[in-house]
Amino acid sequence: MPINTKLKSILLVDDESDIVNLFKDLLENGNYEVIGFTNPVKALKHYKTNWNRYGLVISDIRMPEMTGFDLLKNIKKIDATISISFDVSV
Repeated sequence: MPINTKLKSILLVDDESDIVNLFKDLLENGNYEVIGFTNPVKALKHYKTNWNRYGLVISDIRMPEMTGFDLLKNIKKIDATISISFDVSV
């Protein structure tokens, strides 16, 4: 799936720092700006004040404190047009 080249940044959320670092490195090598979080609650707080900076959110599904689906619901309340992709790595 091609990523919208007009997006400014990608928000990346996964509770495993190794996964965040791997995806961040891969996407940054493709010339995308990536902001990564290992805590979905902190990621949502950041998104609430910086939502217009993002064109894509990539999230893990299973995380402590908040699932990826809950994160998606909250993000879509802020910006219904944001593109979301789930990290389904095990």
